[in-house]
Amino acid sequence: MLEIEQQPSGPSDRYLLPGPAVPISATAYDGTAFFDGESVRLEWNWAAARRKRQQGPQNFPLHEISLVEWGPGSDVGYGYLRFRIKGATPASAPERDPHSLMHWAVKKDHDSTVLFAAAVTARLPHPSASSTPSAPQPAALEAASSAPSAPQPAALEAAPSAVGDRSEALMRRLRELGELHRDGVLTDEEFTEFKRELLNGFRAGHTTP
Repeated sequence: MLEIEQQPSGPSDRYLLPGPAVPISATAYDGTAFFDGESVRLEWNWAAARRKRQQGPQNFPLHEISLVEWGPGSDVGYGYLRFRIKGATPASAPERDPHSLMHWAVKKDHDSTVLFAAAVTARLPHPSASSTPSAPQPAALEAASSAPSAPQPAALEAAPSAVGDRSEALMRRLRELGELHRDGVLTDEEFTEFKRELLNGFRAGHTTP
């Protein structure tokens, strides 16, 4: 399954699952958070600490966020959804930090704020990634445009009829697709569609008398 799903066998340098869809919002004890995929906005209500209300609504472009923190609530205290901003020193307590939203210790607040945290985190650079890829140079773009197109599922028809050989052919095609996907030749949607067609063709071949 690691080969079929093209997942790394060692520690990953990327998120293996997509984050929750955007736009997304989370309403909690002292305000509401909004995320459109490009920036986070926090708006306060009457329960927010004076410091938060004095500073007004907060907007954080995604590229300025270095980390998302989430703390669960309890019977004796609130939980929090906190955004660490590059170059900014956070307040000592989340309830006074204008980069933090407080939430109740109830399932509804827990669910909405943790999904919000996941949506933002999934769109930040992975902490184990070596570096942010630089813009491709013209030579690299030229190489990508001349790369072989994704193998079509019909190519499996020419594979050997033996089950073992067909399995090896499938794994080879999947690895090729994975490489094209990682190199940016295939989009996520194209990779998913080609992989599904390959697997369907493989299963159909096994059920053919």
